[in-house]
Amino acid sequence: MGLENKKILVGVSGGIAAYKSAELVRELVKAGAQVRVCMTEKASRFITPFTLEVLSGHFVYVDIFESSQRQTIEHVALGEWPDLFLIAPATAQTIAKLANGFADNFLTTTFLVAHCPKMIAPAMNVHMYEHPLTQENLVKLRNIGVAILSVDSGELACGAVGPGRLLEIEKIVEYVESFFRQKKDLAHKKILITAGRTLEPIDSVRYISNHSSGKMGAALVEAALQRGAEVTLVRGLMDIPQPWAQRVERISTAEEMFKKVCENLPGQDIVIMSAAVSDYRPHQYSPEKMKKEGQGAPLISLDVTPDILKYIGEHKQKTCVIGFALETSGGPERAEKKLKEKNCDLVVLNYANIPDSGFQSDYLMATLVDKTGPLLPIERISKTRLAELVFDWIVRQLSQQKLNSTLNPIQADVE
Repeated sequence: MGLENKKILVGVSGGIAAYKSAELVRELVKAGAQVRVCMTEKASRFITPFTLEVLSGHFVYVDIFESSQRQTIEHVALGEWPDLFLIAPATAQTIAKLANGFADNFLTTTFLVAHCPKMIAPAMNVHMYEHPLTQENLVKLRNIGVAILSVDSGELACGAVGPGRLLEIEKIVEYVESFFRQKKDLAHKKILITAGRTLEPIDSVRYISNHSSGKMGAALVEAALQRGAEVTLVRGLMDIPQPWAQRVERISTAEEMFKKVCENLPGQDIVIMSAAVSDYRPHQYSPEKMKKEGQGAPLISLDVTPDILKYIGEHKQKTCVIGFALETSGGPERAEKKLKEKNCDLVVLNYANIPDSGFQSDYLMATLVDKTGPLLPIERISKTRLAELVFDWIVRQLSQQKLNSTLNPIQADVE
């Protein structure tokens, strides 16, 4: 019951994903929340208000002019009720209305009235989602404090393939639970996060890389923003839509990531290296496609790429540095070795050879390792939850540093 007695207003707008709102309401209620629902008129064509009324146990609001026995202005009263206003799904049209202050239906009017925190889960066609105007509207909403959830990629109802699917209901509920757990305990902190994978070109069509999806980095970015941090994202190739951050640097190779990290390093309080950086690159790049000639394969000489984490560890001053250790065996020992050799404050140990865990999955078999040793047993955990635990650890360290700085020298020596 992670949402016990939390009051959540669910807004449903008119896209095909509206049918998923039934499962969303059910799961929120199951988690202990008190749920009320408002819908756009178009949403009611995809799923009936009565369905959501049965699942929530409360009247569902659609028509702002609908008569009621209550002696209140319904959208005002409802806007003052919730602890969180969650709009899922949010179509491109509803997002545009919200971003520009339109109040032409029950949902948009209540949005303007509500003074509680707000969260939006977009769902739409890939081209609509990626359109500059939609992205501009999402930025507008972020800038006034609305939490914008990511979207899933895959086949959409229209037949197109790409980002735009409503996030899985389980993950939306997880984000809601995370919201109620969070504190703005990283306000005014600057955090640099790397995410995704690098590509090391062999010739004009081939490259060396890995299977990293960027999901862990995206979870870290979203968790940092929720806790009030200012985030710089240095990202390689990602298989998911790019998470929003105050500053984003796009790179391709390990060398480019090294340069961008160094450029953005000054002034950062925390650096989290979650990107999967290629360890090797071809010694020589061919601008032309290498032809398949003769019987033998070409020999490709490799050079070592820059060790970005080690460089940061060697040059850090007060910056908190966190690295990731991806292993297939001997994990704890190798993580502790990496912690020491790279001068990290924390290493996130995870495994690449466990089913439904790792690069492409939403889950990891992971534990945190700091200078005291492993802090948690290795367990399967969602990347969203793992990101929270990483920042919980950071906050504890910052609190301890603050406490130590208030002690006089004699007290500090005794401790």
